[in-house]
Amino acid sequence: MFRGKLKWLQEIMAMTFSAQVFTLPLLISSFGYFSIISLLSNIIVLPITPLLMALGILVPILGAVVAIPCSILLSYLMWVVDISSRVPFALLKVNLPFLVLAIIYLPFLYLAYKGKRKELEFLNG
Repeated sequence: MFRGKLKWLQEIMAMTFSAQVFTLPLLISSFGYFSIISLLSNIIVLPITPLLMALGILVPILGAVVAIPCSILLSYLMWVVDISSRVPFALLKVNLPFLVLAIIYLPFLYLAYKGKRKELEFLNG
């Protein structure tokens, strides 16, 4: 039972970390900063995100039956965002051109490609 929960937490952390790593160059080049607390915040809200999205799609069809739980989940998400935004020193200012960021990320892209290629070879036999 505990092992299943640990696996679930590992999956959430892996999804969050990979999303952070691969969007980091775009975030830094677009906004000029990186949120140190965002990894923790995303881990906290990730479990409810798919449910929130599904309920949000169903609100126009099912109305108040779905809107109330959707509103509760959305309030929780906004609460986490609000608390996270109040953490002092949570933003790290980074002034790097996109080209430099892209060069730094080339090894990550190569490793992702190499890992995906092994997965595809396994599926093909």
